[in-house]
Amino acid sequence: MQNCQPKIKLKEGNSLASGLVLHTIAKIIFLLTGYAMHMYLGKTLSAAQYGIIGVIISINNINYNFLSQGARQAASRALAERHYNEQDIIKKSFMIQFVAMMLLFLATILFAEFYSSVLNVPGMSRYIRMTALVIPAMAGYFLTLGVLNGYKLFIAEACIMILYSLMRLSVIPFVGYVFEDSTQGTIAGFFASAVAALIVGTTIATRLYKRADKDKPRISHSRYVGYVTGFLTFFLCIAVMLSLDMFFINAMLDTQDLVGYYTGATNFAKITYFLLSAVYIVALPIITQKYSADDFQGCSQTINQFFKVIALFILPIPCIVAPLAGNLMASFYTPEYRAAAIPTAILLFSQFFIGFMVVLNIFLCAASGRKFSAIVAVYTLALDAVLCFVMIPRYSITGAATSTLIAGVFGCAVTVVKLRQVYKNLWDRTLSILIVSCMAWMTALAIVARYLTTDSFILSLAQCAVAYVLFLLIVWSLRIASPIKIILELKSQTSATDLP
Repeated sequence: MQNCQPKIKLKEGNSLASGLVLHTIAKIIFLLTGYAMHMYLGKTLSAAQYGIIGVIISINNINYNFLSQGARQAASRALAERHYNEQDIIKKSFMIQFVAMMLLFLATILFAEFYSSVLNVPGMSRYIRMTALVIPAMAGYFLTLGVLNGYKLFIAEACIMILYSLMRLSVIPFVGYVFEDSTQGTIAGFFASAVAALIVGTTIATRLYKRADKDKPRISHSRYVGYVTGFLTFFLCIAVMLSLDMFFINAMLDTQDLVGYYTGATNFAKITYFLLSAVYIVALPIITQKYSADDFQGCSQTINQFFKVIALFILPIPCIVAPLAGNLMASFYTPEYRAAAIPTAILLFSQFFIGFMVVLNIFLCAASGRKFSAIVAVYTLALDAVLCFVMIPRYSITGAATSTLIAGVFGCAVTVVKLRQVYKNLWDRTLSILIVSCMAWMTALAIVARYLTTDSFILSLAQCAVAYVLFLLIVWSLRIASPIKIILELKSQTSATDLP
């Protein structure tokens, strides 16, 4: 069995730096294809029709987030530890994912009428039932990603994610040419993307299973179920939280146009969450392996590098896009969507804090902090629900966005306190200066934004791109931080994480 591991490695890039870059590219493609899909739907359909599709997409996103967590992270963490029978881990992961899939499938079918009633959209139950067709393929797709992630086969994992993203564009021809019902066409596009990714992912995962190490002791059922339960509880709360404000708006507001505006705002805002998800996907196997080897100093150094990447490359995005949100909404959809500029700006930071909370808790989960993470997620979700219930009737869609922002900040703050107890020396002067620089740059853009009004999407993107590049150049020229140096430092963490 000693010659098995090199074959599993398959010469794929398994370094922290390459994994982060590849997954960031995959997430960017996911966002771009999503924006292309939403641009078509938003410009082709009325705001009310788009609002209905927005609800269906939100339901699909909950299924997406539910199935992409739990067994996927448990498989990745257990395989990365390299202490247990790998074939047994994959078998257990399949069984648990199958059970989760069946429960979600049956719940979607049986409670479709109830969901339609709660969401205050009569006649939507048949569409909700149709979304159940996507669930089995999506469940299998995500499980294969977990297996690849556990072996740190980041190239194969990222390529499958890119395939899934590109196949989502099938929504456009399905809506435009195949289905008369735009909602059915949207669901069909999600189904096609999940099936295509499942076929490719299963092919690779099957090869890995046949070669996997089976000589080590099996992980106990209770320990593995504990892995799954902790991850599942945490990410299920995050999945609901990402769409909770949308559901409250549907239930509490009678104006479908507002639902359409908020759907557009949410789609733009999620860019920060998805980019941060590239960080935590790569972080889990990397930090887990270091922690399992008792390399606590290495854990702290790697986490610090992740923080610098986030502060330099991801945090500037909401700081730049927020002041220019009105231009982007008006040009991406139609000028009437400029009414959602403020909620979009708030949601950009709401989604950032939710994503950052996930990253922080992944660092804790690598050190067996799953119970704490699950509890924090439950309390954060409850806070978000209470705030939405109180603030939406008074402040409409702006109240919904603010509720999510407050809840996200709360979740991050509580997690930071716990994280500092587990890991040491996570923060330094460079991080503080980078955060202050981001805030200063956002303030400067907010001042000049009134002179940059445009309804051209190309010009709006150009404004954001120029502002982003200028920020990096200013930070580099003032010697606050060097983008190249940070990437090289990240790459230097590779040696301790390579598979033998």
